[in-house]
Amino acid sequence: MMTPLTKEEERLLENYDIDPEALKSVLGVSALKHSDKKSLARAPLTEPTCTIDGLHAGYAGNGAKTIVTSRAFANWILGLCQTSRLKPF
Repeated sequence: MMTPLTKEEERLLENYDIDPEALKSVLGVSALKHSDKKSLARAPLTEPTCTIDGLHAGYAGNGAKTIVTSRAFANWILGLCQTSRLKPF
């Protein structure tokens, strides 16, 4: 459950100028989860996010290489809403 936006926050979002078509072009994608201006401006502020910022797996040292790795690493960032609660997984 998200915290509802205030009237002032809603007003500020209405004035936020974002072009969904230009954003798709810059990102090199054919579709966005939110395709209208209002939803696109509102989503990063009101919905949780998960950003994968880097992945590393495999063997990078000297010697023989195999297709099976013993370790994999991910750098990820969770953006939670004010009312979000983490649950163990």
